[in-house]
Amino acid sequence: MKKILLFLITSVSYLTSFAQDVPQPEYNLDIGDIEKWPSQMVKISSNGTDTLVTINYFNVYITGDIKFPDIKQHAQWDRIKGRVKKEYPYAILIGAKVKECDQQIAGMSEKAKKAYMDKVEKELKDEFESAFRGNSVEEARILIKLVDRETGHTSLDLIKRFKGGLSAFMWQSVALVCGTNLKAKYDMEGEDKMIEQAIFLVETGLI
Repeated sequence: MKKILLFLITSVSYLTSFAQDVPQPEYNLDIGDIEKWPSQMVKISSNGTDTLVTINYFNVYITGDIKFPDIKQHAQWDRIKGRVKKEYPYAILIGAKVKECDQQIAGMSEKAKKAYMDKVEKELKDEFESAFRGNSVEEARILIKLVDRETGHTSLDLIKRFKGGLSAFMWQSVALVCGTNLKAKYDMEGEDKMIEQAIFLVETGLI
């Protein structure tokens, strides 16, 4: 299962550019120093007598944890949150880099495309293999679902596109033996509803 995860990550393209921190805006302003606030956050209006200042501040999310009838279901929810928090960043990277890889190989001959993908696979294997050694089968299942969510394609489809049908068949066979399925699709309104709820918590920084 570890090799399947690594193969999926390394088959789609470079992830190294995402190691850089994305700078975030910092607002540490006195409320009375209104002229220094970003213009998109402040609206000042007047009726001739009074001046009204409206400040569009950051989103505030108020939420509570899901209540379950028994401790086992609550423990399962905690595990899902932990797995999503770990795997979701990789799924985002894959989604972005699939697009980039498509652009890189556009117009390449089959020989050039194969050479490019082999080079990418080797470099990423060297860098990320250790990060995936400890992944469990359940973590693999969630990552496979999240890949479909972010790319609109199953993991099997991506391997077919970048490495060919034979490689896809081989890895799907191994995945089935290990208890996963590279054909798995994401169902945010059905069986993957709890994963979607966990993604919301990750995106808003609540977990």
